[in-house]
Amino acid sequence: MADQQLQAKPEQWTDEQWQAIVQRGNNLLVAAAAGSGKTSVLVERIIRRIMDEKDPVGVDQLLVVTFTNAAAAEMRHRIGDALRKALKDDPHSSHLRRQLALLQRATITTLHSFCLGILRQYYYLIELDPDFRIADQMEGELLRQDVLEEQLESWYENDADFHALADVMLDGQDDHALTILLLRLYEFSRSHPAPEQWLGEAAGMFAVHDKNGLDGLEWTRSVLRSVELALGGMTAKMRRAVLLAGSPEGPAGYLPLLEAEAAALQRAGAACRDGWEATVEAVRGVVFAKLPPVKGTDPLVKEQVQDLRNSVKKELAEQIEQYFSTTAEQYVADLQRIAPHMQTLARLVTAFSDAFQLEKRSRGLVDFGDLEHLALRVLTETNESGETVPSSISTQLREQFAEVLVDEYQDINLVQETILQMVSRDGANGQPANRFMVGDVKQSIYRFRLAEPKLFLEKYVTYQKDGDADEASIGRRIDLAANFRSRREVVDAVNFLFRQIMSHGVGEIGYDPSAELINRASYPEAQPNRLQAEMHLIDRNTAIAEEGQAVAAEGTDEGEAGIPEGESAEEASVAQLEARLIASRIRRWMESGEGEEPLLVFDKKAGGMRPLAYRDIVILLRATSGWG
Repeated sequence: MADQQLQAKPEQWTDEQWQAIVQRGNNLLVAAAAGSGKTSVLVERIIRRIMDEKDPVGVDQLLVVTFTNAAAAEMRHRIGDALRKALKDDPHSSHLRRQLALLQRATITTLHSFCLGILRQYYYLIELDPDFRIADQMEGELLRQDVLEEQLESWYENDADFHALADVMLDGQDDHALTILLLRLYEFSRSHPAPEQWLGEAAGMFAVHDKNGLDGLEWTRSVLRSVELALGGMTAKMRRAVLLAGSPEGPAGYLPLLEAEAAALQRAGAACRDGWEATVEAVRGVVFAKLPPVKGTDPLVKEQVQDLRNSVKKELAEQIEQYFSTTAEQYVADLQRIAPHMQTLARLVTAFSDAFQLEKRSRGLVDFGDLEHLALRVLTETNESGETVPSSISTQLREQFAEVLVDEYQDINLVQETILQMVSRDGANGQPANRFMVGDVKQSIYRFRLAEPKLFLEKYVTYQKDGDADEASIGRRIDLAANFRSRREVVDAVNFLFRQIMSHGVGEIGYDPSAELINRASYPEAQPNRLQAEMHLIDRNTAIAEEGQAVAAEGTDEGEAGIPEGESAEEASVAQLEARLIASRIRRWMESGEGEEPLLVFDKKAGGMRPLAYRDIVILLRATSGWG
């Protein structure tokens, strides 16, 4: 156990937080749940590294990577406050004074800013104009569109393979779909360290070489995983129908048929793990016979059972139509026919990328994606065997940084991961690994920006959790599950909900006891039946119909009803329905009923309870445009 861990743990930290603060010697992944104090832990770790009496580290020897400039500024501010407090306690410390002076030059930054600093310093290694500037978003998009149009003209004139691809993809003269595809592939490929290699591998997935046909393809495994998940949902619905039919008010005469159908669906789901042909046979073996007549049953329960069964029949028919209406031989033939076009597509994306980079270079421009890829060129080189290895600059940075700390690690991509690897020690040559990564994969929301949460999940699974990480271990994982932010009512509601819906199949991580939030917040007891989590379901079809009838009766047209321009009546009605529900809840909280006490909330500054104010209420929307 590291010497630091032998220090007495201050009372304000949990055991897990303290481990995250003092543990050294391995790469460390901290899975920090919402409200677990991860920022405080990160700051405390940095401060203790700087103030360590046995092995002090200069603030300029730390690389702290945050997700936003605002987070970097807050981190720098909190570190400064902690240093000033320590200096007040020890005013004669020259080390603390020096660290406070160095703080503004410390590498506490976003990854883009870090890459920009590398390029400003080492531009000459990659023949980059030292006066380069970052293109703004509009300028970059217009230039990209101009270059693509030039490339399309050239391909239309001189590229027979492009003509063949266009003939397959395009309907008529509009090449918009092909343009969108080219740009999407370009953007996605740039999230990989070697875009051209990734494009080639992606195109190669269409080639059928394996003697097993479809079962040898990644496509098949992906489709079968999706089908298995869908069949699992259908089986659950049928089990629900069985329970309803077996109830005292249910249509018991349906039971034998429902149980047989549920078992057939379950067998079909299991067959998805045995290959394509086995799945096709099992899915087509699910047959829905005519339900027998039943008497003496509750009509509502009977209707519920029938609705559940009918929805399963519809879902199964959709799965068969989507995946199993074509034979395996036809699929293989289609893939073989498409494969050359995919090779052409990969080549075109690479050609466009080269032309775009050349045009930006001629204008002295880089975009945010270029910052990462150009920095990676500075940090890597190719050895005699053709392998990508750290460059001399990378080696220098590894020597400089005693520790590399990464916040919001769940939202980085493969390029960023490679950059971090190049500037971090990997445990070789007698130097301990020195990466500290903190985040929560359950809060990963930037996959649409090409974040790759699987990087977090891979370490979450492979890093050791319990006990001290041994010398041969890849890394150590610490779970911060204690929530210091929310009332128990909120924590219990979140845990209950995510236990039902989060699984490896749906969310790539299971919501097991190690992932659940643990309530540690200290609040006064809430008023009975006043503060509790609620979920309201609006029957939109019924409510919208009633809304329409009311509007018609009043003789109000859409414009008079306040529907925003460009928004349908149904969308507006849905927004109005939700707004009215929210307003009714707020009014109920703010206006106490007769004989009812005002709703009280805890005020941290006042140190006690006070009546609810409007400023205490937050309404969260996915987007405010039109709805806000």
